[in-house]
Amino acid sequence: MKVLHFLLLFSLFTALSPFGWSDTPSIEDLPAIGNDTIRVFFIRHAETLHNAQPGIDPNSPDYFRITEKGEAQSKAIGKVLAKQPIAALFASQTDRTRKTLELSGLIDARRARRIQNAAFNQVALGEKEDGSPYTLKERIEIWRQGHDPRPRNGESLSDAVARVFNRLRQETGAYGKAVIVVTHGDIIAGVAGSADGDPAWKRWDTFPSETGSIHVIDLKKNGPAILRAFNIVPSLDE
Repeated sequence: MKVLHFLLLFSLFTALSPFGWSDTPSIEDLPAIGNDTIRVFFIRHAETLHNAQPGIDPNSPDYFRITEKGEAQSKAIGKVLAKQPIAALFASQTDRTRKTLELSGLIDARRARRIQNAAFNQVALGEKEDGSPYTLKERIEIWRQGHDPRPRNGESLSDAVARVFNRLRQETGAYGKAVIVVTHGDIIAGVAGSADGDPAWKRWDTFPSETGSIHVIDLKKNGPAILRAFNIVPSLDE
């Protein structure tokens, strides 16, 4: 009996995350939105040509073009989120996030406000001591070394997370409702890791996201951000 009791407890423990989230849930499994909560659906932009073909010339005019798969991802996101009580729609200041939001159909289906806002841009990469710009790849290597610096004319990942949450908390009319934010992989890793209690330098590798994926964070008015779901990938067959 003691062995059976242990196995039951172990199964329950391993089935639950300490922060109440899963990397493969469904939107329908989420708890109701509290009146003191903004539910944020963070979406990584749909697939672009540089995601599908990593070796493509960065100077190509098609580098950030949404692919056919990306178009299908965007439409699938729209179907999954169509019934959510959306109060506002945001995208970063890039064409790929704006296009993802437009292709989702959520703009036409809602009378919610939609804004391209710098608060949801990628991490400002900054400059090295010699004045040359950092690349994202170089910043990732620094995170992997256990550091999250704030370079000249740039920001740390912690800085980026703070600006995202600060902007969302300004949406006072969204409590009890949902907000959609179409953004980038580094921001999604940052906010998810923050809600999960990870140090900033660890978040990139702990929370890798797929293109066209959905991530859910509940932002409490006077409390913490709670990670509800990570890497929901809508089916493209529906």
